[in-house]
Amino acid sequence: MKQKYVIIDSSKENHNSVDAKFKVQIPQGITGTTRVCVKSFSMPNSYHNIYGDLKTAKFVEFYRPTPESDWVYEVFSFNLKEGYTETDNLFLEIQSKFTNASGNEITRESDGSITVQHVGEIDTRTIVSVSHDSSNCHNSLSFDSGTQDKVIGLYVDDQNKHTIWESLGFDKRRIVKQTDLDQIQAQLNSLAPGATALDVQGVLPPSILHMRPHRTESLFGAKSCYPLSHETRW
Repeated sequence: MKQKYVIIDSSKENHNSVDAKFKVQIPQGITGTTRVCVKSFSMPNSYHNIYGDLKTAKFVEFYRPTPESDWVYEVFSFNLKEGYTETDNLFLEIQSKFTNASGNEITRESDGSITVQHVGEIDTRTIVSVSHDSSNCHNSLSFDSGTQDKVIGLYVDDQNKHTIWESLGFDKRRIVKQTDLDQIQAQLNSLAPGATALDVQGVLPPSILHMRPHRTESLFGAKSCYPLSHETRW
């Protein structure tokens, strides 16, 4: 009696995949077979929930240097540590990225500079606070714009990507896409100088926040209190 074994090693799969699906090709085929079975199966007791595209978090900020000037925008990003991370610890890491933004944590994507400010910006930088409330399963990011009008939103390059923001419960429809940027900028620049906060908010999609000087605004997302899992879409 002949026995043939097929060994599947999931570590060789695409690390950005969120599905555990395999197709196996056996060149010599299977003929004269009386029995097919799983001989053994093993899996780790912990797994990475921060990996691939989920390691990179991005946000976009629109900024008006002076009340009379046009709005400009910059996309910023930071990288999270790969591995298995409880939600509480993940928020501590994200807060650390924003707190140390003046160091080496956040990248301005237009030129690769390590900063959370726009080119030539003299205004105080945006201050971000993040929190996870395990009692009501809500996650939030709060933004303080400093002394200037700013508009900020969570961001993804490609709408087909699954981001860390969605895993934290933020609605995919409220994440700014690359294709939205020029349209939002044009809408903001269509406003007359000195436009009120209500005017600004009136031309914005619900995916982003208008932050008035010296005001703090928040984005909220809800998710399960269980740790993040790349096997679950929130």
